[in-house]
Amino acid sequence: MVRYCSRVVDFPEKLFLGFVWVYDFEHRPILIPATQLSISPEKIVHYLNEIQEAYKTHGAELINQILIVPLTFQNIVPLKREHWTNTKTDANVFETIFEYADAIKEYEDTQVLAATQGVDDDDAEKFAHTAVMSRDTSEARLEKIILGSETFVDPTSKHAAIYIMGAPIAINPTNNRMLISTEERPGELLYIN
Repeated sequence: MVRYCSRVVDFPEKLFLGFVWVYDFEHRPILIPATQLSISPEKIVHYLNEIQEAYKTHGAELINQILIVPLTFQNIVPLKREHWTNTKTDANVFETIFEYADAIKEYEDTQVLAATQGVDDDDAEKFAHTAVMSRDTSEARLEKIILGSETFVDPTSKHAAIYIMGAPIAINPTNNRMLISTEERPGELLYIN
Protein backbone atom coordinates (compact mmCIF):
# COMPACT_ATOMS: atom_id res chain seq x y z
CA MET A 1 0.00 0.00 0.00
CA VAL A 2 1.31 3.44 -0.96
CA ARG A 3 1.71 5.95 1.86
CA TYR A 4 0.81 9.09 -0.10
CA CYS A 5 2.49 12.37 0.87
CA SER A 6 4.33 10.83 3.82
CA ARG A 7 7.96 11.77 3.06
CA VAL A 8 9.54 15.21 3.39
CA VAL A 9 11.99 15.89 0.56
CA ASP A 10 14.98 18.19 1.01
CA PHE A 11 14.94 20.22 -2.22
CA PRO A 12 18.36 21.71 -3.03
CA GLU A 13 18.92 25.46 -3.35
CA LYS A 14 20.15 25.02 -6.96
CA LEU A 15 19.19 22.60 -9.72
CA PHE A 16 20.05 22.57 -13.41
CA LEU A 17 17.73 21.96 -16.36
CA GLY A 18 19.23 20.91 -19.68
CA PHE A 19 18.22 20.88 -23.34
CA VAL A 20 19.54 19.42 -26.58
CA TRP A 21 18.97 20.82 -30.05
CA VAL A 22 17.82 18.51 -32.87
CA TYR A 23 16.51 19.14 -36.35
CA ASP A 24 12.93 18.15 -37.07
CA PHE A 25 11.84 16.41 -40.29
CA GLU A 26 11.66 19.82 -42.06
CA HIS A 27 15.19 20.67 -40.87
CA ARG A 28 14.03 23.24 -38.32
CA PRO A 29 15.89 23.38 -35.00
CA ILE A 30 13.87 22.14 -32.02
CA LEU A 31 14.85 22.42 -28.39
CA ILE A 32 14.22 19.18 -26.45
CA PRO A 33 14.24 19.31 -22.61
CA ALA A 34 15.91 16.54 -20.62
CA THR A 35 13.48 14.98 -18.17
CA GLN A 36 15.87 14.86 -15.23
CA LEU A 37 17.19 17.82 -13.27
CA SER A 38 20.69 17.76 -11.84
CA ILE A 39 22.33 19.20 -8.73
CA SER A 40 25.46 20.27 -10.67
CA PRO A 41 26.20 21.72 -14.12
CA GLU A 42 28.77 18.96 -14.74
CA LYS A 43 26.21 16.23 -14.12
CA ILE A 44 23.63 17.83 -16.41
CA VAL A 45 26.24 18.19 -19.20
CA HIS A 46 27.09 14.50 -18.81
CA TYR A 47 23.39 13.59 -18.91
CA LEU A 48 22.81 15.77 -22.01
CA ASN A 49 25.76 14.14 -23.79
CA GLU A 50 24.15 10.74 -23.13
CA ILE A 51 20.87 12.02 -24.54
CA GLN A 52 22.62 13.31 -27.67
CA GLU A 53 24.27 9.90 -28.16
CA ALA A 54 20.84 8.23 -27.90
CA TYR A 55 19.41 10.60 -30.52
CA LYS A 56 22.40 9.89 -32.82
CA THR A 57 21.83 6.15 -32.41
CA HIS A 58 18.27 6.65 -33.69
CA GLY A 59 19.46 8.67 -36.70
CA ALA A 60 18.51 12.16 -35.52
CA GLU A 61 20.48 15.08 -36.88
CA LEU A 62 21.84 17.05 -33.94
CA ILE A 63 23.02 20.61 -33.54
CA ASN A 64 26.37 20.75 -31.78
CA GLN A 65 25.06 22.69 -28.82
CA ILE A 66 23.41 22.02 -25.49
CA LEU A 67 21.65 24.49 -23.26
CA ILE A 68 21.83 24.62 -19.46
CA VAL A 69 19.43 26.63 -17.32
CA PRO A 70 20.25 27.20 -13.65
CA LEU A 71 17.25 27.00 -11.31
CA THR A 72 17.03 28.64 -7.88
CA PHE A 73 14.71 27.31 -5.17
CA GLN A 74 11.73 29.56 -4.41
CA ASN A 75 9.26 27.61 -2.25
CA ILE A 76 7.57 24.28 -1.69
CA VAL A 77 4.13 23.26 -2.93
CA PRO A 78 2.06 20.77 -0.90
CA LEU A 79 1.02 17.61 -2.70
CA LYS A 80 -2.19 15.68 -2.07
CA ARG A 81 -3.26 12.08 -2.59
CA GLU A 82 -5.67 13.32 -5.30
CA HIS A 83 -2.68 14.30 -7.46
CA TRP A 84 -2.11 10.58 -8.08
CA THR A 85 -5.62 9.20 -7.84
CA ASN A 86 -7.50 11.65 -10.12
CA THR A 87 -7.62 11.17 -13.88
CA LYS A 88 -4.81 12.99 -15.65
CA THR A 89 -5.29 15.15 -18.72
CA ASP A 90 -3.47 14.35 -21.96
CA ALA A 91 -0.50 16.56 -22.82
CA ASN A 92 0.85 16.99 -26.32
CA VAL A 93 4.62 16.53 -26.20
CA PHE A 94 5.20 19.17 -28.91
CA GLU A 95 3.15 21.77 -27.03
CA THR A 96 5.30 21.08 -23.97
CA ILE A 97 8.50 21.48 -25.98
CA PHE A 98 7.35 24.84 -27.34
CA GLU A 99 6.34 25.99 -23.84
CA TYR A 100 9.93 25.40 -22.72
CA ALA A 101 11.33 27.25 -25.73
CA ASP A 102 9.11 30.24 -24.95
CA ALA A 103 10.00 30.05 -21.26
CA ILE A 104 13.72 30.28 -22.00
CA LYS A 105 13.19 33.41 -24.08
CA GLU A 106 11.44 35.01 -21.11
CA TYR A 107 13.36 33.30 -18.31
CA GLU A 108 13.18 36.34 -16.01
CA ASP A 109 9.41 35.78 -15.70
CA THR A 110 9.44 32.00 -15.60
CA GLN A 111 9.36 29.42 -12.85
CA VAL A 112 9.70 25.65 -13.02
CA LEU A 113 7.75 23.10 -11.00
CA ALA A 114 10.14 20.39 -9.81
CA ALA A 115 9.38 17.14 -8.05
CA THR A 116 11.22 14.08 -6.81
CA GLN A 117 11.01 10.75 -8.58
CA GLY A 118 12.35 8.91 -5.54
CA VAL A 119 15.89 7.87 -4.73
CA ASP A 120 18.41 6.13 -6.99
CA ASP A 121 20.69 3.19 -6.17
CA ASP A 122 23.07 5.55 -4.33
CA ASP A 123 20.25 6.87 -2.09
CA ALA A 124 20.35 10.23 -3.88
CA GLU A 125 17.09 12.01 -4.75
CA LYS A 126 16.21 12.03 -8.43
CA PHE A 127 14.58 15.31 -9.45
CA ALA A 128 12.52 16.04 -12.55
CA HIS A 129 10.75 19.08 -13.93
CA THR A 130 7.03 18.73 -14.44
CA ALA A 131 6.02 22.09 -15.94
CA VAL A 132 7.04 25.63 -16.73
CA MET A 133 4.81 28.58 -15.90
CA SER A 134 4.90 32.32 -15.39
CA ARG A 135 5.80 33.70 -11.98
CA ASP A 136 2.28 35.06 -11.53
CA THR A 137 0.57 31.67 -11.93
CA SER A 138 -2.41 31.45 -9.58
CA GLU A 139 -2.82 28.65 -7.04
CA ALA A 140 -5.88 27.38 -8.94
CA ARG A 141 -3.86 27.22 -12.19
CA LEU A 142 -0.96 25.53 -10.37
CA GLU A 143 -3.36 22.87 -9.08
CA LYS A 144 -4.51 22.18 -12.67
CA ILE A 145 -0.89 21.98 -13.83
CA ILE A 146 -0.08 19.44 -11.11
CA LEU A 147 -3.18 17.36 -11.92
CA GLY A 148 -2.38 17.46 -15.65
CA SER A 149 1.29 16.51 -15.35
CA GLU A 150 2.35 13.28 -17.02
CA THR A 151 5.73 13.22 -15.24
CA PHE A 152 6.21 10.43 -12.72
CA VAL A 153 6.38 11.85 -9.19
CA ASP A 154 7.16 9.77 -6.12
CA PRO A 155 3.74 9.37 -4.44
CA THR A 156 5.31 9.35 -0.97
CA SER A 157 6.65 12.89 -1.55
CA LYS A 158 4.90 15.45 0.63
CA HIS A 159 5.89 18.43 -1.57
CA ALA A 160 6.93 19.57 -4.99
CA ALA A 161 8.99 22.75 -5.34
CA ILE A 162 8.97 25.94 -7.37
CA TYR A 163 12.28 27.08 -8.89
CA ILE A 164 13.05 30.34 -10.67
CA MET A 165 14.84 30.13 -14.02
CA GLY A 166 18.23 31.79 -14.38
CA ALA A 167 19.98 32.91 -17.56
CA PRO A 168 20.45 29.99 -19.99
CA ILE A 169 23.97 29.10 -21.09
CA ALA A 170 24.84 27.51 -24.45
CA ILE A 171 27.65 24.95 -24.36
CA ASN A 172 29.57 23.13 -27.07
CA PRO A 173 29.20 19.46 -26.02
CA THR A 174 32.38 18.45 -27.86
CA ASN A 175 34.65 20.44 -25.53
CA ASN A 176 32.14 21.57 -22.84
CA ARG A 177 33.03 25.21 -23.45
CA MET A 178 30.46 27.94 -22.95
CA LEU A 179 29.40 29.49 -26.24
CA ILE A 180 27.28 32.36 -24.97
CA SER A 181 24.90 33.32 -22.19
CA THR A 182 21.50 34.94 -22.68
CA GLU A 183 22.69 37.72 -20.40
CA GLU A 184 24.78 38.77 -23.42
CA ARG A 185 21.92 38.31 -25.92
CA PRO A 186 18.61 38.62 -24.03
CA GLY A 187 15.48 37.14 -25.58
CA GLU A 188 17.35 34.74 -27.84
CA LEU A 189 17.32 30.96 -27.72
CA LEU A 190 21.10 30.82 -28.23
CA TYR A 191 20.88 28.64 -31.30
CA ILE A 192 24.15 29.31 -33.11
CA ASN A 193 24.13 28.15 -36.70
